[in-house]
Amino acid sequence: MFPAKWHWRCVRVVSAHLQPLAENGLTTVVPGLTVLGLVMLLRGLGLFQGLELRALDALLRWRPSESTDERVLIVGIDDEDLQYLDAFSVSDRDLAKLLQALDQYQPRAIGVDIFRDLPVPPGHGELTATLANNPNMIGIEKVLDNPVPPPPSLPADQVGFVNFPLDQDGFVRRILLGTSDTGGSYHFSLSLRLAERYLAKEGITLENGLRDSQAMRFGQTELTRFRPNSGSYVRADAGGNQILLNVRSGPRPFRKVSLRQVMTGQVEPEWIRDRIILIGYTAFSARDTLNSAAISSENPGLVYGVEIHAHAVSQLLSAVLDGRSLIQVWPDPLEYLWIGLWGLAGGSLVYLARTQWVVVFGGSSLVILLLGSSSGLLMNQIWVPVVSPLIAFVAVRTATLTSRQFQIQQQQQMTMRLLGQQTSPEIASALWEGRHHLTESGRIPGQSLTATILFSDIRGFTTLSEQHSPQQVMSWLNSYFTVMTDVVQSHHGVVNKFLGDGLMAVFGVPIPRLREEEIAQDAQRAVLCALAMGQRLEEINRTEQSQGMPPLKIRVGIFTGPVMVGSLGGKHRMEYGVVGDSVNTAARLESWAKERQSGHCRILIAQETLDYLDNQFEVESWGEGVLKGKQRAIAIYRVLGTKNNSS
Repeated sequence: MFPAKWHWRCVRVVSAHLQPLAENGLTTVVPGLTVLGLVMLLRGLGLFQGLELRALDALLRWRPSESTDERVLIVGIDDEDLQYLDAFSVSDRDLAKLLQALDQYQPRAIGVDIFRDLPVPPGHGELTATLANNPNMIGIEKVLDNPVPPPPSLPADQVGFVNFPLDQDGFVRRILLGTSDTGGSYHFSLSLRLAERYLAKEGITLENGLRDSQAMRFGQTELTRFRPNSGSYVRADAGGNQILLNVRSGPRPFRKVSLRQVMTGQVEPEWIRDRIILIGYTAFSARDTLNSAAISSENPGLVYGVEIHAHAVSQLLSAVLDGRSLIQVWPDPLEYLWIGLWGLAGGSLVYLARTQWVVVFGGSSLVILLLGSSSGLLMNQIWVPVVSPLIAFVAVRTATLTSRQFQIQQQQQMTMRLLGQQTSPEIASALWEGRHHLTESGRIPGQSLTATILFSDIRGFTTLSEQHSPQQVMSWLNSYFTVMTDVVQSHHGVVNKFLGDGLMAVFGVPIPRLREEEIAQDAQRAVLCALAMGQRLEEINRTEQSQGMPPLKIRVGIFTGPVMVGSLGGKHRMEYGVVGDSVNTAARLESWAKERQSGHCRILIAQETLDYLDNQFEVESWGEGVLKGKQRAIAIYRVLGTKNNSS
């Protein structure tokens, strides 16, 4: 850990520079000195580590695009490949044929990122022979947690492990090159094995480091080991031999082909000959993914394992052959000096500025300079703190506003308290804009507006509850509501209440819609939301059926009309209420004619909503009906789907 004496030494250095400012009467900077010392202390304790790592991800992702590394070819087995093979996974025979098809073009090495500790018939004998007859084919294993053995037929030097060290947030930012297992045997990673095979033909072998005898080295390139406090890490697990992952930036870091293309001869031989080939699943259904925000992918935040291995191999080759440095970090004292200087910049700005405009403009310019300089250093493979100096800069510059900020926080807490457990960003924003009403009366005045109300309910939930334990039902409901809440919010709706196994969502609050076009947009969003809920329910059913839960159906009722919104309740418990006949009508539509449901999601609307849909949806008339508790019949329609995709 960063020595404690350095914390106080850095504080004393900053104090020495700020003291003259205080003596000249600049009291606004003096409170910032305490805050700056606190920032350094908290940074040393690791409280900013998560933010710094996310900032590193962003800076890596924003780097200029690099050229495609043609030394590495990914053969991704996607969902269409599995359909082509008419199987849920690749059999030993299919894998053997793929390896034979690739091997005829003489690649330098082939890494098979698919576990084969057990046979996957048919063709186990063919795969065993194929692997055994080619020393440049590397199989995989998993060591340490939940180990998975390698293919039994492969010698140890043809096996590489696929473990990646994960940070506390579950993301991959480091590479584990080598480690000992619980029995003391030393193992090498898949990426290192592949790089070793490739570099051997260049006359470059793997050796121990010169500056650090425990590090690894290829030729003159020593792979600097990751330490517990490297960069913005604090007391991280540095077990084994690790380095920081320096991903290759750009939308196309590697060539990627499918199994079908290889098997049907659609791949140029030059893409394979003398290259490193990595074979792995790129089918999302295979669940071979890792969390990484530094790599652009079709599923943001998730990257296929075979792609991470490709980045790791490319990083090693580029460091040895191209002079592309590994990510370097500054020593701790220099990092703390960097943070202190940015804190001083915040104090100096307040001291030198004569107008508020200069403070605002100068502060924005310095923040841009901080981000630009951090990004520029990372382009040169030097990682410096970003979040800590930014916090230090802002804290010193704004320390004199602490009292006012405290009052604002109190008001904001009161606003959020009134929202109860149904807080939504839209409501929170609107209530915060009218916070003076809260501080004066403790409630939001009611207002009339036109909104679209959506009620949903699970059909047969009582039967489901009788057949499963309360713990199972509660767990399932939480998962269900999490998904459905995301669907509602993604369609700009607000989940106002959870009603046992149902929910009430509102489209068009809390900001009143003043034009018919806006009301129509809310109605259309509500119907699109209901259709999306049906689609997500299908996914939930597929997942939950594998765990013994029966497939479920839901009913949805939607109505557009006038409502009253505002604070509802007593002095000890209030919520953001939505009341009116329109709410009752939507609820009655949901429960009307319960026995008429053929699909997994039944969506009923009234004429009042249909009038706003602009003929964008396929509907069928269910005639006129008198809803429960109503006297007047209304026209009822069932939504089948959009005009382009009716169901």
